[in-house]
Amino acid sequence: MRLIIFLTEIIVVLFYLDSEYHISDFKFTSKPHKDYSAYYSFDVVDNEILTLSSAKEEEKIKIWKASSIQYEVLDSFPRMEEMIEIYRDRVVDDGLFKAKFENYMIELQDSYIRGNIDEEEFKKAFLNPPLL
Repeated sequence: MRLIIFLTEIIVVLFYLDSEYHISDFKFTSKPHKDYSAYYSFDVVDNEILTLSSAKEEEKIKIWKASSIQYEVLDSFPRMEEMIEIYRDRVVDDGLFKAKFENYMIELQDSYIRGNIDEEEFKKAFLNPPLL
């Protein structure tokens, strides 16, 4: 009887923890943007991967802007090489977008290094890229 009570208590505690802290919500079940969820996946170390190969070129910038990966790349600022490495590793695209955006990042970095823009302007331009 004690075992049944003990197991019942554990189940109640687990349900409580799940309802309060959402411990059963696995990362791979949440999507950054419901309209673009088909473009997201996770690698073996649970990093989000954005796969744009099947998207139309004109949609890729919208999908990128809805992505949380852009914030992860920006978290590495001002370590420029690391930013580009994260971008290259986490975005898959066989079209023009990936190369164009990488060139845009390099141009922004050059402007920042030359002192033409400050950190705030860099981040604002990074998060609001022109249509590429």
